Amino acid sequence: LFNEGWNVLGLRFKGTDLREGHEQCPILSKIILEFSDVIDTCGFSVLNPNTIISPHVGYTDTVLRCHLGLQIPEGDTALKVDGQIIKWQEGKAFIFDDTLLHEAWNKTKQNRVIVLIDLKKQFDKF
Repeated sequence: LFNEGWNVLGLRFKGTDLREGHEQCPILSKIILEFSDVIDTCGFSVLNPNTIISPHVGYTDTVLRCHLGLQIPEGDTALKVDGQIIKWQEGKAFIFDDTLLHEAWNKTKQNRVIVLIDLKKQFDKF
């Protein structure tokens, strides 16, 4: 899917907590544990400079994917979902259906860093 430039530090994957990620990121860990019944997958996603993630679809239709921009370089870095281009913004989040065809790229000279969260579609907290 990508040219070796995509890295993830996971704290939770498909409902299973990853101890090392929780130990390294106590603030995000606290949020995940507080909203455990809503969050299926969560972690930091780093897209290195000049990295392209090829078009693909997600693994399940039971979640919606949320991206929260943390470090977004100026220039050509974006996500394309079902033909629509979305630009990340620092401190801003958006949610999309990752079962739709999507791709991402970072054609800048700096890392793009986001928090990636899969939210369960069926939950009873809200």
